Amino acid sequence: MAKGMTITSVETQVKNPERVSVFIDGEFSFGISAGDALYYKLNAGEEISGEKYAKIMDELVLTKAKNHALSYLGFRARTEKEMRVYLSGKEYGGAVTDEVIELLYKYKYLDDYEFAKTFVSESLRLKKWGFRKIEYELRLKGVDSEIISRVWSESEIDQTETILHLLDKKCGSCNFEEMDFKEKRRIVSYLQGRGFAYGDIEEAIAKRRQD
Repeated sequence: MAKGMTITSVETQVKNPERVSVFIDGEFSFGISAGDALYYKLNAGEEISGEKYAKIMDELVLTKAKNHALSYLGFRARTEKEMRVYLSGKEYGGAVTDEVIELLYKYKYLDDYEFAKTFVSESLRLKKWGFRKIEYELRLKGVDSEIISRVWSESEIDQTETILHLLDKKCGSCNFEEMDFKEKRRIVSYLQGRGFAYGDIEEAIAKRRQD
């Protein structure tokens, strides 16, 4: 940023009254504690030099944003979208968020491909979800469809065995030949709700009939 920038507003943050949002030349620039704003004499209508701006960003804003990001990653792995939403919720501007995201990628703290691999594995093994539900959840988290397709194709998954496991859990040794349409529809709807395609469900039921 160039010298001679003007602080147009210093506003108390809604989510954290102990912090303020600083607007420079009419646009949100960064969030900072009220105490630090007082220390650096950040007042509306006054100019802020490029040197002071850089010092604040390096020593306070970026450091705080990095610590927030690492703390957020401490609970579980995150996607890039999740991290961006989280940092935005902490009142960090786009430039700060971009810099933190770049750093996280550099040190492998963020990797949507690796995230998707783990998510697919755990969703199949622990939750017994089908591809459609897994894909839906990953897309909500911001994972690109190409990454999802790549991970799925590499996973060598046999959905039939998972469906058969769920069938055993749902109806035990039920006889599908004797089952009425309403009961069969209930079971199919249950499996579809877990993300399995109708064709895969039919294939699993056909296999069960043969066993």
